Amino acid sequence: MSTLGHAGGSGRRYRFPAFRVFAIAIVFASSIPGSIPGARAEGPAVSALNGKISGEGGVTGADGRASGIGMAKGSIAAPLGQAFGFQLDGLAGTAFDAPFGGGTGHLFWRDPEVGLFGPVVSVAAGSGERLGWYGAEGEVYVRRLTLSMWAGYHDVDFSGIGRAGSGYYGGGVTVYPTLDLAVTVGATSAFNRVNGNGTIEFQPDLFARRNIALYVDGEVADRSTYTVTAGIRFYFGADKPLIRRHREDDPMTAGRPLPLVDILRTAGYGPAPTPLADTVAPTYRTLVNLGY
Repeated sequence: MSTLGHAGGSGRRYRFPAFRVFAIAIVFASSIPGSIPGARAEGPAVSALNGKISGEGGVTGADGRASGIGMAKGSIAAPLGQAFGFQLDGLAGTAFDAPFGGGTGHLFWRDPEVGLFGPVVSVAAGSGERLGWYGAEGEVYVRRLTLSMWAGYHDVDFSGIGRAGSGYYGGGVTVYPTLDLAVTVGATSAFNRVNGNGTIEFQPDLFARRNIALYVDGEVADRSTYTVTAGIRFYFGADKPLIRRHREDDPMTAGRPLPLVDILRTAGYGPAPTPLADTVAPTYRTLVNLGY
């Protein structure tokens, strides 16, 4: 039976049957009647050239240490003919008085009524660390439910310590209780560790244009690693419900790797030395957000 686990500082491990998360989401989504207004069957992979920018802030911590964190992110997506699209993501931020940054490239086939599939490459760096992911991502659309999955190869190069590599894989579920509210939960495994994440995004109908969304992100992993942030996102493109933005404009999926402290420890380097603690949390937050 597949499980999602988290081991805290006490050494206890909590396990949750992963299939139950997917089953509950499918039942919930199937119970919501009706189609999505404005959705186009066999529509283009990307409706038109579009983009988004966002800013967020919050708190992050690892191994009993905590810091404020701030980030700015942006994406641009473009159609490549009728069936294919491309998206480029970037972000920059700081935490524990250390800067970090990264980028992701997506090349994908998509039908807004069916799903998405394609290769994805991510690179992140900060405080002497370089990390990369080379794999594939996919989405399946079922009414107001999106099933996401990602897998590939992940490597880490830490200056003065060494290099390591591992396969990674993960999945997530996004449910839309309304057309402008998205609730996402997911998990990723690499280097024999699992981390979990959740996001709530809401696009209120308060302005002349429906292009502003509010969101809250959260991630947890072992070694008492966590991040919670809240932010605001500005979309550039045609006005449309949030669910259609996610399925007709920029893809939501991306590989979600582990905190660097776990990568180093499970790769045989032992617990991260104290000087590295200041760079672990910001790098973790960088990695889990590369696809937004």
